[in-house]
Amino acid sequence: MRKLNLTRRLIACNTQSPVNIITSCTENHQFRSFSFSSYYSTTNNFILINNGHTIVATLQNQTQNNLLTLSGGDLSGVFLFQSFHLHWGQNAKQ
Repeated sequence: MRKLNLTRRLIACNTQSPVNIITSCTENHQFRSFSFSSYYSTTNNFILINNGHTIVATLQNQTQNNLLTLSGGDLSGVFLFQSFHLHWGQNAKQ
């Protein structure tokens, strides 16, 4: 597994991410379109857990007949959606 060394830089206290992307060192690349399973356009239920640092949303009632999947976009396969999480700072400015 490759370990990334990411530097946190605040630019005028107006950043949204701890990743400092130096755009002059990036390359523009056109990717194929993503493909989402048809269940992305339906209503889904999640269980939300607040652990004091993140909110974890876990998809409920997913079966072989209604899988939420993502492929395309030069991804190496088909990916199954299971959960997402959100982080926040100590106050509204973080």
